[in-house]
Amino acid sequence: MPADDVQISPATPDEVEHLLAASRHAFAESLARHRGLSPADAAEKADRDTAALLPDGAGTEGQVFLAARRGGDLAGAVWAAVQGPDRPDAAWIYFVWVAPAGRRRGLGRRLVEEAATAVRTRGARYLQLNVFGDNTAAIALYESMGFTVAAQQMTRPLTEG
Repeated sequence: MPADDVQISPATPDEVEHLLAASRHAFAESLARHRGLSPADAAEKADRDTAALLPDGAGTEGQVFLAARRGGDLAGAVWAAVQGPDRPDAAWIYFVWVAPAGRRRGLGRRLVEEAATAVRTRGARYLQLNVFGDNTAAIALYESMGFTVAAQQMTRPLTEG
C-alpha cells in the first residue's frame, strides 16, 4: 500500500498520547538491548527522559506532533522539537513511528519531511536525530534523506557470551 493515500496533519491529543507511549516503549526496549538495563530500569529511564523533554506535557512549547492517517486509522506519527538540546538553530526528531503494515512504502520519509517543513517554518536551520546502530532500515532511510553522522557511540563487550 503506497504512502500517497495518507493524510498528515497535527496529531490529536489521543494520537499524541499513543505516539508518546510508543516512543517510551521503543526507547525502553532499545535501552535494555543496547545498554543492558533491566526492563524495569529501562522503562523508568524512558519515562524520566520523556518527562524531562516535556515539562508541560504535550503542550510544551516548541513541540511538533504530526499524525498520518489512512481512512481515519492512525498509520504513523512523528514527534519533533523546534529547538534541539545542543543548538538553538537545530530541531530534533525524537521519534518516528509507522504501523507495521505500512512500513517500507515511503511513509516514514513523508513524516520526516513534514516534520522538517514544520520546524523550518519555525526557524530551525538543521534537523538532528539519534538512531541505534542496529536499526539499519532507519539508518538507510535517514542517509538517503541527507542525514550524516555527526557523532558515533561504540561499544565492545569485555566478557564472552
